[in-house]
Amino acid sequence: MLVDNNEGLTAVVVEPFLQKSPESDDQKVQFVKASAQSFATDEDVWWRQGYHQVMLKEVIHHIDPSDRINLYHGIKKDIQDTEAVSSTYPNILIVT
Repeated sequence: MLVDNNEGLTAVVVEPFLQKSPESDDQKVQFVKASAQSFATDEDVWWRQGYHQVMLKEVIHHIDPSDRINLYHGIKKDIQDTEAVSSTYPNILIVT
């Protein structure tokens, strides 16, 4: 997996139907039970901060076309400017 081959890279997976899983010490991949529509709100949550890349995986066709603009605005608002980041590796947000 991408994060396994890059020491400093981390990923957050946003999944609306996430099942409770055992706690893990692996800080490279974290899972959050939330929907893509969360980006259309002004909610201030930890997983909406500090990412530099986004992958929308098999999700966009589930979002009403009238909600997509707000979703994209929310993602763009929360994405970090890579030039302003001091870390060597980017963080990835994966929305499923």
